[in-house]
Parts: sequence; C-alpha cells; structure tokens
Amino acid sequence: MAPSDPTQQQPSGSASAKRKRVPSGKAARRRGTVVAAASKDEERQQVRSRVDEVLASPLSAFALFAFAQRAAVKRGKPSITVRELVKTVGERWLLLSEEEQRGYHDMARTGAAMGPMVAFGADLSPQG
Repeated sequence: MAPSDPTQQQPSGSASAKRKRVPSGKAARRRGTVVAAASKDEERQQVRSRVDEVLASPLSAFALFAFAQRAAVKRGKPSITVRELVKTVGERWLLLSEEEQRGYHDMARTGAAMGPMVAFGADLSPQG
C-alpha cells in the first residue's frame, strides 16, 4: 500500500540503503580506535601546554583587578551572569583613581609568575 501523501514517499532506492553504517562497540575498537586515542592524547597534550603557557605569562593590571573583584561581586549577587560580571568589574575599574590603578599596574609589572597564584585564589588587593 503506497502512502497517500506524495511528500512522504521515499525516493527511488531505500534511504536506509544510502546511509553508511558506523561501527560501534567491539567492531569500532578493532577498526582503528587506537589511532583515535593517540590523536586524543596529542590533543590533550596540546591543550595542557597551552594552559601552561597562559598560566606562566604575566597578567595585565585589569586581569589582576578582575580576579580580585570577582569574588566580591559574586557574593553580592550570586546569580550574576558572566556578561554582567565582566561589565560590573569593568565599571569598577574605570571608577578607580590613577593611583589605585597604578598599584595593579605595579603588581602586573613585577609579578611575572602571578598566573598560578591567581588560579589558586591568592589575594590580589594592592598593598598600600
């Protein structure tokens, strides 16, 4: 019995016959998953090396200020979105005096290895 709606008729040749079967489970493991695993390991290594580069590079004065302010802003408004958080921190940065900003610029200039300290929650308030 043919379908009454012509839009639901299958074109010549079965649609399932045109699809390529993707192996899974044991068959996939036998057919080259080892190659895929090697490329995943290489990809992970590339990501790790990039993260190490970023953490080793010095942070900007604004980045140091943003890390210092993030917790305070989140405490004040726990449901804040990332976009609102960045906007709020940027507005706070612009409200700082030149002297207060200079404190963060000095920390950025002298703290070349500040990245790992920030990652582990170091207090980055300027001293004096």
